Amino acid sequence: MCVHSQNALFLLHLQLLPLLLQKIVITLKLKCDKCRSKAMKIAAVADGVISVAWEGDEKNKVVMTGDGTDAAIVTWNLHVY
Repeated sequence: MCVHSQNALFLLHLQLLPLLLQKIVITLKLKCDKCRSKAMKIAAVADGVISVAWEGDEKNKVVMTGDGTDAAIVTWNLHVY
């Protein structure tokens, strides 16, 4: 494979990468900053998660971006906490 075709495949991969990622938004009712920190840690260690952030007016929505992340397992882990 020549260098030009390798570069073209790499650029194609970079263009398709956002299409492969999934965004999971979970709304939480948290009482304190310590609870918010714990929830962030639980979300961050889930399989396939690339980034975690808080959204919403009250910062009550945890937004996870990743590939192959199971939303049901993350929700259960947050629920158990």
